[in-house]
Amino acid sequence: MSRAEILVKSEKYLHQAMKDLTPLAHFVASDMRRGQGRHQDSITETAHALALDAGDPVGYLAMARALIWAGSPAEGAEFIKKAMRHYPNYPPEYLHWLGVAQFGMERFEEAATTLEESIRRSTYTETPLWLAATYGHLRRVQEAMNAIKMFDERKAKTGWFF
Repeated sequence: MSRAEILVKSEKYLHQAMKDLTPLAHFVASDMRRGQGRHQDSITETAHALALDAGDPVGYLAMARALIWAGSPAEGAEFIKKAMRHYPNYPPEYLHWLGVAQFGMERFEEAATTLEESIRRSTYTETPLWLAATYGHLRRVQEAMNAIKMFDERKAKTGWFF
């Protein structure tokens, strides 16, 4: 399928899913809107999901992602921390997004530590790229190059990036 066909199909299925108004349908809508650069719509969809289930850590993570991409990383970090409190055994993806938020707040030392921990705990493809950018801001050139190499290796292994 072409990208255009994928988008049309995904919108069709989302429209069907929204008839049930579940938190999951709103999370999917939020991610789709975020991917389209419609950040306020992404935030709104996540707010609807949280209204349906205020205890769902996935909702807090979804809100964090929406806020980070909308240019509010500090607010996003607070939502990630809420997600972590609701889900003490949170997956490494939570650390990834906390590191991205810290990067967005220009708290590069914290971001490096958080992203390094995320990498230790997972093979999430995108994390080494954020770590490389973080190291770049810290003028840690060799470590940045090593992180880029790790990103390239992970991307080659998975065949995709994001």
